[in-house]
Amino acid sequence: MCEQHPDMIRVVKTVKDLSAVDRAIIKALDTTAMLVEYKPYKPPRTLRQSRKLHVMIRELGEFCGDEDMKGTLKTFTFWPEVMKSRHDGSVVVKPKSEADFSAEEESALIEALYRVASEIEGFEFTND
Repeated sequence: MCEQHPDMIRVVKTVKDLSAVDRAIIKALDTTAMLVEYKPYKPPRTLRQSRKLHVMIRELGEFCGDEDMKGTLKTFTFWPEVMKSRHDGSVVVKPKSEADFSAEEESALIEALYRVASEIEGFEFTND
């Protein structure tokens, strides 16, 4: 619970959930200041999605002879990007790590790979 792990991220879906989080924050405020952040919840990718994406990337790479197909795909405009701050204060835009994708982003990338595959003559994914 939050009382034991104040750095925990909590997803609030109901008023009851919010009430429990409120109580945990109030209790924690007795000993330390708290940073509370509110943002929309985006479900993380599923294990099934991740497995499918990795199989698709591997199959594309094998067919095309590209040992770093994931690296190649990260240069395409459909791959999500994130802004990262450098130690010198500058900001760089980088491809988002697949481990940080939401379920929605993972689905969109899978669909983009189907579009890419449709443009490669003679290629078909094995598990369609």
